[in-house]
Amino acid sequence: MSDVPGASLVEIGQRLEGIRHEQDLDPPVFAAQLGVNEADYVEWEAGMARIPLAAALEVKKRTGQPLDYIYLGRDPSQVQSLEELSLLRKIHLFFVVKKIKLLLWWAKKRKNSN
Repeated sequence: MSDVPGASLVEIGQRLEGIRHEQDLDPPVFAAQLGVNEADYVEWEAGMARIPLAAALEVKKRTGQPLDYIYLGRDPSQVQSLEELSLLRKIHLFFVVKKIKLLLWWAKKRKNSN
């Protein structure tokens, strides 16, 4: 996804920082609310690592910011061409599949632990 405008680690990190500031939270507090390690969160915000889907979904759940904004920097209502819409749909489908796989893995793990 690095060839997608707005999808660099630094740009994603800047958006995460902005989202956190909108919530008026410090990194340790926001990381705790997301249920992630503070060091991991700081790396995402600094653009040193990509935020995993599960964490991005938690950001979306807690702040209402869509994944399109977190990963690409724009709201789906700002799409200006069919090519952009097609790309957003592909990215959305990718994350839906990832979420389904994560849920299936979690259910299997939970079943095996019982």
